[in-house]
Amino acid sequence: MSRHDLGNHPWSHRALTGLTAAEIDAELRRTDDLIDRVTGERPRCLRPRGGEVTPQILTAASAFGYDVVLWSIQVPAGTRAADPVQYVLDHLHPGAIVLAHDPGIRTAGGPDGLTRLIRGARALGYVFSTVSELVSAGNPVQGDAL
Repeated sequence: MSRHDLGNHPWSHRALTGLTAAEIDAELRRTDDLIDRVTGERPRCLRPRGGEVTPQILTAASAFGYDVVLWSIQVPAGTRAADPVQYVLDHLHPGAIVLAHDPGIRTAGGPDGLTRLIRGARALGYVFSTVSELVSAGNPVQGDAL
């Protein structure tokens, strides 16, 4: 699939928890404006750092029209999975969102970790879709962090 959803991952990468509403707005707006200038599209979703979600963050996300997107699978922190790619493949399920930027996929998974993950998921019969497609299909977009 050649289509991608653009998302906001706040400007300074500070945790949004503990920030004032105005500070949260500034973090989101600065990123939102840059993405719009570069791509001509506004982000559709927000993934707060570390999956941290509070009512204040949800209110800000709603004001920007974002879906808050977390994940349902990641290589557990501090775990030395023998093969992190296989760990993810073993835990895949319909509608899963994989947090694949963790060091487990990039380092222990080897330089081809993401390629192995994509090929492995396809071999299991999974197809890839955008977050917007998951939401419109009625799949909840949630994560372990909640």
